[in-house]
Amino acid sequence: MSDRGTFLFELKQKNNFNYLKDINIDLFYLNRSAKVNFLNYMGIRTVQFGSIFVYKNSFRVMPYGESGYDTFEIDRRKQQGFKRNFGTRDLMGRVSIYGDNLDFVETTSRAGGFIDTKAFEELSEFFKKFALFPLERYVVQLIDWGDPKENAHDEIMPEDVKSDIIKYITNYEKKGTVTSLNINTELIDIIENRKNKQEINDINTLKSIAKEYKDNELDKLTKKVERHNKELRDDRRELINQVDIINETLEKKEFELNTTKKQASFLRGLANPRIENATSALHSINTYAKSIKANTSKINKQIEKISDDNLKLKIKNYLYEITKASQKISGTYEVTLYANYNMSYQDTILDMYDFIPERVQYPAPWGEKLKSW
Repeated sequence: MSDRGTFLFELKQKNNFNYLKDINIDLFYLNRSAKVNFLNYMGIRTVQFGSIFVYKNSFRVMPYGESGYDTFEIDRRKQQGFKRNFGTRDLMGRVSIYGDNLDFVETTSRAGGFIDTKAFEELSEFFKKFALFPLERYVVQLIDWGDPKENAHDEIMPEDVKSDIIKYITNYEKKGTVTSLNINTELIDIIENRKNKQEINDINTLKSIAKEYKDNELDKLTKKVERHNKELRDDRRELINQVDIINETLEKKEFELNTTKKQASFLRGLANPRIENATSALHSINTYAKSIKANTSKINKQIEKISDDNLKLKIKNYLYEITKASQKISGTYEVTLYANYNMSYQDTILDMYDFIPERVQYPAPWGEKLKSW
């Protein structure tokens, strides 16, 4: 079997026919471009030229191959489903019968073809089973009729379906009828990089074929494919490790970038004159809050001299509220000055995970400790 000038494989099988010998079949499938080329070269359409011709000792046997003459019931099968089977207009070829083959007897009429005998029945079965069906499976299932799709410009070529062809060949071996096998070495020299369990099984089948037929070249190639597969698996593992390292590095860089953005935002705020004025006002507020706290402490000491316990308790409650408000002012000062804080909002949700590094990165310049509140 060959495809557009590329040899694929050749195999020999057991002959289980009783009346067939010295018979050769050449069968060709014509896709759309091949039909156009035939018309340009021959000046006649393939459907008008004919389909499968039959020759006996180089003399043509009529009417086989004539347009509209369905010798091997090809068009009848075509009607069973759309784009499932060949029709005579898809094919061209010849059946050549050599030697005596006395069982192939023509009718008395020159255009009557062969007499319907056991030999002719076997010829029809041989043509279908060993020529028509194998070619049909390859064209329909593997290369999808060999024509470009509507959304593509290129035809499917043999090199595009290498692993499928290997599987196609090994299916013959599984039937146990193959006696010898010759494969295009390029099909298994560099099989597609994608590998699955079925393809590995196909390679193992080829190894057993090479061993059975003592084909050293085929055995060398299958071993080369196995080494190539191992190298691909090792490269894949190394690539996965490199991807993990790169992802980890990217995460670190992303964290550093976010930190830098927050630091830049803080520094831009300090460089803004409006922020400078607000910062100065905050310092004043914090100073006033500290003063209030200090004075309340002094008052608290003085009220201890009061003998009226009820009055003393009432004054202490008032001082407690004043002290608590002063601490809130100081706490607000700390958060507003050392975090990316928008004072236009009274309620703000702060991320302590982000706030603490900022507070450590930019500590208070006056040496005071961060209040716990």
